[in-house]
Amino acid sequence: MALCLLTTLLSGCKTDSESDLLTPDEGETTSGKVVINEICGKQDPDDDWLELYNPSKDVADLSGAQIVKTDEEGKEEVIFTFAKGKAIKPGEYLVVATLTGELQAGISNSKEVGLRLVAANGEVMDQFDRDKNVGEGKSHKEGGSYARIPDGTGSWTVVEKATRGASNGDSSTIGGGSDNGKLVLNEVCGKQDPDDDWLELYNNSKADKDLSGAQIVKTDEDGNDEVIFTFAAGAVAKGKSYVVVATLTGELQAGISNKKQLALTLKAADGTVIDKFDRNKDVGDGVQHEAGGSYARVPNGTGSWKVVAKATRGEANS
Repeated sequence: MALCLLTTLLSGCKTDSESDLLTPDEGETTSGKVVINEICGKQDPDDDWLELYNPSKDVADLSGAQIVKTDEEGKEEVIFTFAKGKAIKPGEYLVVATLTGELQAGISNSKEVGLRLVAANGEVMDQFDRDKNVGEGKSHKEGGSYARIPDGTGSWTVVEKATRGASNGDSSTIGGGSDNGKLVLNEVCGKQDPDDDWLELYNNSKADKDLSGAQIVKTDEDGNDEVIFTFAAGAVAKGKSYVVVATLTGELQAGISNKKQLALTLKAADGTVIDKFDRNKDVGDGVQHEAGGSYARVPNGTGSWKVVAKATRGEANS
């Protein structure tokens, strides 16, 4: 939603030594609960933006409210002031951006950044801190964003595809936040005839999940870590579907033992641990599966790990 470039002038004049930051009782209070809902610091064409959302049942008055940026050195700067009479309706999204001339400074997708929504009376309505909310050193890729999932109330998550001015919904991310548990390691097979070791992922959600750059890391009985598979750019786990990677197809770069201690970790491209299987912890110290069997989540996708006599490759576990 385009916003007027002109901002409401604060009453009176300020000297060079006075701050533009609002303090309590400098203006009228707002009504309704408004939150910072999504932040994008890199896209093509280059346009930094942030999105507000009103999850309440009341119209919220944003007259004189400010967006304050804190950079990686702790320097604060007012980068936008809402005009008098500006409001956001219940369930509505409101975007302010650099390309429209609204935001007076960019937003980094790679450096520490803090953003505060401050009411005209100086009250902090909501705030975002990259290091605290998504993790120190975390960044989103071009076209992605930092987003609340679900809208308005959820935890902050790094998402692969920004949803400017629309619901963050069931994001395509696999890189952090509350949506992680929907993509899981679902079944692991270390012995069958013909000899082929494989593992299966399952996407519990209805939304496709972008696997680009995600890795499967194997930890052997001696504690040595090895990346045994990296998903190609554009790889996707479709909603409610299975993804199998195996040794016979040349995908897995190392075998999986059905007898020895073994751990497998699924990591997003940004290093976030999405899910993990540890043989000794999940099924029992020294427990193994027979040829043709597997270690499997029962029930499918959400259950505890069990030893099953018959593997169900690419199908529901039971």
